[in-house]
Amino acid sequence: MTFEKSNQGEGFAGDALLTVQEVAQLCKVPVSWVYERTRRRGFERIPHVKLGKYLRFDPAEVRGWLQKLKEN
Repeated sequence: MTFEKSNQGEGFAGDALLTVQEVAQLCKVPVSWVYERTRRRGFERIPHVKLGKYLRFDPAEVRGWLQKLKEN
């Protein structure tokens, strides 16, 4: 992850974490499917970060995870 200041106020460029809803839209699946994949073990578990009660996803890690699933 790079930490370059963005020119648009607060935050960092290229570091926008995705919400559960955004990941569901990206994968074209229900939100419940995304939550289920955060509880799995092994390669079927979608990489995520817990910020308190909130789940967030790094877009690059999600793409890498999808690629691994595609290869299996």
